[in-house]
Amino acid sequence: GIIFHSHTFMLIDANYFDSHKNRWEKLLLIPWELDFKAVRGKKKNTNRMASTLDIESHPCQISFSEQFLVSLKGAQAMWEVFSGTNKKAMELIEKLDHDKDIDNHTKSLRKSRAGFAARSLTTTLPFGVSNRTGLPVSFVTDGDEKFVDNGSTAYFRFPLTAGVGVGGYRLYGQDSKDS
Repeated sequence: GIIFHSHTFMLIDANYFDSHKNRWEKLLLIPWELDFKAVRGKKKNTNRMASTLDIESHPCQISFSEQFLVSLKGAQAMWEVFSGTNKKAMELIEKLDHDKDIDNHTKSLRKSRAGFAARSLTTTLPFGVSNRTGLPVSFVTDGDEKFVDNGSTAYFRFPLTAGVGVGGYRLYGQDSKDS
């Protein structure tokens, strides 16, 4: 008889934000189908045990623009900033663990504040336009036009849509009422 039988079916769908078109686009043209089957039991007409693992994958059809690759590089850079900041906060927390002159409550409070400070620093960094074109350029955010001379950088933040509680929501592409 069968000792073990498992069957898992996955249907994966994915979108990406194309900042050039300012809208969400399909990354997978059709959902990607994966089928996993595992069986452990006695083989027919024998007392020998057998394990069978069957994996079936339908074709994965992907479509993306060159802007998608640029966005991946930007996401990687943001992750490096976040993980670097987080690593420094964790190193600070490790130093606190070895400080015998501080009581446990104070250590706990400082650890919490260090982690919060690292996350806050990372999430509040502004966007920037670095001009290396040889000519002055301008851009508009929230009705405010800013000029950037050649060789300089101008920083800005997008306004947040009001949300429940502290902060707000960031809306992109079709989710935004302004698009």
